[in-house]
Amino acid sequence: MLVLFGAIFAAIVYRWISLERLQHVPPPEVIVTPSPEPTRFRSPIITGKLDTAKLFNGVTVHAKVETHSGADATTERVDPESYVLDLKLQARLPSPNKTIEELAKVSPQLPALLPGLAAMLTPDPVSPLFAQLYETKVKGLRDNLVHLDELLSRHNFFDCQTVLQLQHPQSHRKRSCSRRTWTSMQMVPTRTGCQLELV
Repeated sequence: MLVLFGAIFAAIVYRWISLERLQHVPPPEVIVTPSPEPTRFRSPIITGKLDTAKLFNGVTVHAKVETHSGADATTERVDPESYVLDLKLQARLPSPNKTIEELAKVSPQLPALLPGLAAMLTPDPVSPLFAQLYETKVKGLRDNLVHLDELLSRHNFFDCQTVLQLQHPQSHRKRSCSRRTWTSMQMVPTRTGCQLELV
């Protein structure tokens, strides 16, 4: 029992000494940093000469300034149609290759690599996928016309020579094959058949 009282007394004394020490330690100083004021975002100003032809990747640029007589400067300044930049992109839609001879002009080694290709051409060999591909490209040009850095380059616009519907003469199985204007060829199996890609 005496031991129990001694242990309780020692615990009380130890606690009291700990509290005394804490009273002499200064509280940690809280440093409040002011939050920075938000700054207004301004787009970078283009200064100096800017060659707009360098904004385009392979697009031929024709620049022309036209002026017409108008009203006084105060009237013209408030009219949004008095100072206008018209953006107009002109692109020729390519016609697809339909015969093995037309494809051989682009890739002379094609008839030797695929000797049965001429026999597989159907009477109307161009697939509707060719027209759909260029419809998608033209839609992308329309959507991105005001974003000049996102326009398709000339190379990427004219990167598909043809998309053909092929039919094997014996088995009558149908395939769709495309010819892209790159340097080496590979046959890639797809869900609907094969696709001839030049990579």
